[in-house]
Amino acid sequence: MDPRFTARRGQTHRSNLLQADTSAQMKLAPIKASWAPAFAMFLAVGSGMHRAVDLARRVASVRQVRLCGSSSAQTLRAAGALYVVATPIGNLEDISIRAARTLLSADVIVAEDTRHSGKLLEHLKRERLNGRFGHRRTIGASSVVEDEDAALNLAQQCTFVSLNEHNSKLERVEYILQNCIAKGQRVALVSDAGTPLISDPGALLIEQAHLLGVPVVPIPGPCALISALSVAGQPCYEFTFAGFLPKKSTQRLSALENLLKLDSQCVVLYESPFRVRETLAAIQSVVEQLGKPRGVTVARELTKVHEEILRFGSIAECVQHMNGLEGEPRGEFVLVVGPVARQERRADADLLELESDEAVPLHVDAGELLRELIVQGVSVKSSVSVVNALAQRHGKVSKLKNALYGRAQDIKREIEEQRASGIS
Repeated sequence: MDPRFTARRGQTHRSNLLQADTSAQMKLAPIKASWAPAFAMFLAVGSGMHRAVDLARRVASVRQVRLCGSSSAQTLRAAGALYVVATPIGNLEDISIRAARTLLSADVIVAEDTRHSGKLLEHLKRERLNGRFGHRRTIGASSVVEDEDAALNLAQQCTFVSLNEHNSKLERVEYILQNCIAKGQRVALVSDAGTPLISDPGALLIEQAHLLGVPVVPIPGPCALISALSVAGQPCYEFTFAGFLPKKSTQRLSALENLLKLDSQCVVLYESPFRVRETLAAIQSVVEQLGKPRGVTVARELTKVHEEILRFGSIAECVQHMNGLEGEPRGEFVLVVGPVARQERRADADLLELESDEAVPLHVDAGELLRELIVQGVSVKSSVSVVNALAQRHGKVSKLKNALYGRAQDIKREIEEQRASGIS
């Protein structure tokens, strides 16, 4: 093994290296210290200038080295980086090879629940020993696992740091940045399931890392939001993700009213089994109030044994189904509320022509006017403003603006598809 990788977590060689003279280390290797001054300034306040200077020296000693291995692993190992790693949302086989190697080689794993993430790491170690995360070649009657990543860390000890909604404070973030990343350690941020920060804690850590110039590396993978959208059967050219809605009913209704204003967008929500019926009833109330029917897809326990994906043509149908189930719902839910149907949005936009005819002889279809403006290169926003201003000029209120915007988005998409296929 390359002697550059002999200094691993907790070993004597590493501690000696960190305490060595900075100038001597600078002679031995290229310096990666673009964020050292920012780190020093960050810690100088209230921590003592000598601590900040010492930390800047340590950061200056961090260097980038290239991973050994085959051509498929031509990446740079950024010492002192923060890796945002997506983990399975139910099926352990969904983890990527890159995510597994990142976790196995991490010095520190920052997790919501350290016990849960610890079990995942143990599973990955067993899978790695079975040859899943390396090349397997046969030599005679035996098979040998040959690592692509010569720096892969299989030490039995890995430091876990808890970071959840209860302790995601600046002090905890400072500890991770100062005592882990600043010392050149590889830190992996994970959530209990799926992609971190998607309705999960950790935003403060990412924010501070960016402010200090710390490399933040995404390791993409499973995500309940994207998985649900891909199987929902709802048009999702545009969507809004709102995570979990407020617990109070008045706040929940207010949030839904704002979310469902744009007719052309899907709305994706996470919900617990204890409130899913209540949330669906609130969605039905708002949809009926707006008078624009929408479909909905309920995805339950995605990628797990009892996975269930149900698509309904209307919210009322979905509510009726959920209320007819015996006992309380179980599992984790993703709700995908579809957009208002195109013909519904077209009918709303056409009201401009019908209503305007009563006031002035305006014989221009609102949809056709929007199309003409967009074809001429006018933006969607400006086109909607023009048509809406025209309606207001003739004594019409701007209640049609959302419908016009949805129709304009459809028209723009149709024009782009026609141009892409060569249709004039």
